[in-house]
Amino acid sequence: MVYLLIGEDNSEKDKIISEFKDKVFSSPGILNFDYEVLRFPKLEPAELKKSLVSLPAISEKRLVVIRGIEKLGAKKAADVQCRQILLNYFDDQNKKADVILDFFGYDKKNSFLSALRIKAKTIECGIKKAPDAFEVGRAIEKGDAPRALEILNELFSCGEAPASVIGALIWSWTNEIKRKIPKSGYIDGLEAIQKADHSIKRGGSSGLAPTEAVEILVVKLSSLAI
Repeated sequence: MVYLLIGEDNSEKDKIISEFKDKVFSSPGILNFDYEVLRFPKLEPAELKKSLVSLPAISEKRLVVIRGIEKLGAKKAADVQCRQILLNYFDDQNKKADVILDFFGYDKKNSFLSALRIKAKTIECGIKKAPDAFEVGRAIEKGDAPRALEILNELFSCGEAPASVIGALIWSWTNEIKRKIPKSGYIDGLEAIQKADHSIKRGGSSGLAPTEAVEILVVKLSSLAI
């Protein structure tokens, strides 16, 4: 069996691993023979493969914990090999070990993590979910520019594209906020959205980075929504 621990709560992960050790091994002494902890990025493909195919010395199965899965990139040849070795292990009908994969944090855009989640038994340990772009619109609707900017910065730090945020703001402005503000303010907001959208599509040729253009827009819309 392969288990995937995702999140930033290392104490919770350690507790889960300890419970696995108690379940798999009848006595602490067996840990010296059939328990192994591996860590990326120092782990090489050959060492990883050897660990996964090694026979248990005493127990019915070995227990292998692999830390630092999030450090496996998609460009280095060794990383790509290790990724494939792990994915192939799911299809091994004669597994010699139960494996616990430890992925620190959470990245919804990581295709390798997505593939692991489909195949492994996933356990979430303190995942910090990225906010929804529409939450920016809800903060704007309340006229709360500081909160809207805080959510916006979280989105950008999680890799959200400025154009995607603009799309969510257009929906919020034209569907939720429109009916709650004067027509003049609504039109001013549309013009501000259009200006920011053009700035983003011009790739900063207006002198503003795309993220800055969205930040200015958020402040403007928040003031109009009051």
